[in-house]
Amino acid sequence: MIDATAGHDNSTGGWPTWGETVTVPATDSRLTTFSLLLAGDATVRGEVYAWDGTKATGPALYEGPLQSVTATPNGTEVVFDTGGLNLTPGGHYALFATTRNGGSGDPGFRFQGGDPYAGGYAVGTYGAASAEWTTQNWEFAGAYETALKATFVNPSPTDTPTGSGTPTGSGTPTGSGTPPATGTPTTPPAGGPTGAAADKIKPVLTSSLSSSVFQAAGAGPEFASKVGTNVYFTASEAGNVSFTVDRRTQGRKVGTKCTAKTKANAKNKRCTRWVKVKGSFTVPAKQGANKVKFRGRIGGKKLTPGRYRLYSQAIDSTGMKSKVSRKRFKIVR
Repeated sequence: MIDATAGHDNSTGGWPTWGETVTVPATDSRLTTFSLLLAGDATVRGEVYAWDGTKATGPALYEGPLQSVTATPNGTEVVFDTGGLNLTPGGHYALFATTRNGGSGDPGFRFQGGDPYAGGYAVGTYGAASAEWTTQNWEFAGAYETALKATFVNPSPTDTPTGSGTPTGSGTPTGSGTPPATGTPTTPPAGGPTGAAADKIKPVLTSSLSSSVFQAAGAGPEFASKVGTNVYFTASEAGNVSFTVDRRTQGRKVGTKCTAKTKANAKNKRCTRWVKVKGSFTVPAKQGANKVKFRGRIGGKKLTPGRYRLYSQAIDSTGMKSKVSRKRFKIVR
């Protein structure tokens, strides 16, 4: 059972198509049901697709019937029965609901901050239909999880994985079920180095911000133009990129160090301290240019007005890390 519902704070997201990427368990690889918490009145359809790291891929592996949802204060759980879908062990797939494919209304999908489920992350898209779901990159909700549950059971010996994610003779999933660079990859992502070369070559990362002064989102993903900034980064190979934040504070000089102000050093010379903000988030990165929306929230909390530094570091499939890229920004009211 994958359960990413614990701790959700009744925050909602506005995408018409919203869900979670998951990593199929190594043994229990038969997906029987999955559910999402919805906050609005809507008619939705459940869908399952293979996931290539940035978008859905291949044909629909499951497309459920339309279901009508009535809003409740803490969200309404909508269950999608796949009838038993055999997926590739270790493969990555997108489990989601949509109003685009014959549905209607505003589902208001529930989500939570933090990263309680390491095998996936919240994703969403404004794509009009399945043709756009598989050709346009989806958006990622940073360090958020969709309030999703997914039940996997052990398949029978005669079952074979659905779709093109059938393992080869070497035991490595291929096709659209190949695990992308997210969570803890079980195989090297496509485009990254393998074997001995991966142990010697560090990834290279460059980054920039669309705006260095912006407002922070009060809760979860926010789409107002004044809120957040786009983080553009270029990676030399596929992998993950992790982000952390430091806040600028005022300290006092003690010897050669800038330390926190105390009664004992209150009269010492003032200095600038950079203090790490609790929390981090990680996003998958393809080789080349990438973009992610940073909404001024980290560790499930909104950054208060002040000056900060955003640190980013690429990590490839073997754990090799790039140099840290650092960008300053300011949160305003």
